[in-house]
Amino acid sequence: MKNKLINNKGFTITELIVTFVIVMSITLGLFAVIDNYRERQQKATYRKELNSYKNEIVKIIQDDVLYKGVKKIEGINVNDESFNQGIKITFKDNLSKELKVNNSEIKYGDISYPFPNNFVKFTDDIIFSDSGEFEFEDRKKRIYSINIELTHTELTGEVFDINIVCVSNTVESTSTEDNTQTTTDEQTT
Repeated sequence: MKNKLINNKGFTITELIVTFVIVMSITLGLFAVIDNYRERQQKATYRKELNSYKNEIVKIIQDDVLYKGVKKIEGINVNDESFNQGIKITFKDNLSKELKVNNSEIKYGDISYPFPNNFVKFTDDIIFSDSGEFEFEDRKKRIYSINIELTHTELTGEVFDINIVCVSNTVESTSTEDNTQTTTDEQTT
């Protein structure tokens, strides 16, 4: 009688294949979860960059508006072909700065602020509006609105607005000594 040695301690080929399929399924599932997490993290980084950029631009322009006071804002013809649109902000001290926008940067005064990355684009909408003059509580006022819309190619459907609203007050008063009318400008935001 022959002694047959039976090896009951090993795996069969079927058991190995089933184990391999199960491990690969789990691994592919984890790759999908990790890739989804990476994509969400990248989008959050883009949003953070755009919000920081937006806040920097708003702070710089708003500081000028608050501390210098706005006398007038008007659209300008941008002669430089590298810019799409522009406005001229005249302050109460009669100094002025130009704000120009194209698809790669915003230029305010003499300083250029390049977009955070190449995926950011200007939507080419109107960046300035004027409400016209109206009377409120016996004062003539004018409301100017600056609106720059930026988009990011990776953030489909999301628009990042840079909004600044300026109120220019024109107060008419009569001098008691010579009965002549004078006009003074005030500004609030």
